[in-house]
Amino acid sequence: MVQARLAEIPMRRDHDTPVLLYFAYGSNMSTPRLVSRVASARAVAVAHLPAHALQFHKRGRDGSAKCDAAFTGSASDGVHGVVFEIAVSEKPLLDEKEGLGDGYDEKVVMVKDAAGECYRALTYYATHIDASLRPFHWYKEHVLRGALEHGLLDEYIAAIHAIESIPDPAPGKHDSELSIYSGITLPGHLAG
Repeated sequence: MVQARLAEIPMRRDHDTPVLLYFAYGSNMSTPRLVSRVASARAVAVAHLPAHALQFHKRGRDGSAKCDAAFTGSASDGVHGVVFEIAVSEKPLLDEKEGLGDGYDEKVVMVKDAAGECYRALTYYATHIDASLRPFHWYKEHVLRGALEHGLLDEYIAAIHAIESIPDPAPGKHDSELSIYSGITLPGHLAG
């Protein structure tokens, strides 16, 4: 396992708190989801990671598929996502939630927003891959909500929506996961 050393992670200061830039492309694009994991999370920009493709093939600890920004090397590929600032002190919380060292590893990537501004940010990538898996409905909804919240391209949202998902067999898990959206409505279609 190759972990990004803290010195390699892009950091800056927000008032007196050291923060790092984190590129989220899956369920953590949803601000309520990410804030429930790391309270300091603040969206900075919508950005694009070139030469990668969004795949739902990372084996989650629950046995379902999670997102991966899979390196392809092709200039025609790209993953859309959100750059967040998070407090450096909360990175271990995010590492634990993401399963760093147990299905995900981390790397520093260069992403670009629509205005052409570049951000050097930390992201996670899958190390345990199983293309036969499908995401649970609630997980796919987190990804869709994040994409809608941050206004990702309609075609990109449609591609996420087209991913086949399955019900979670754990009683109450679906409702528990999506309870963070109580009272929040977004434009767009989340069914299926």
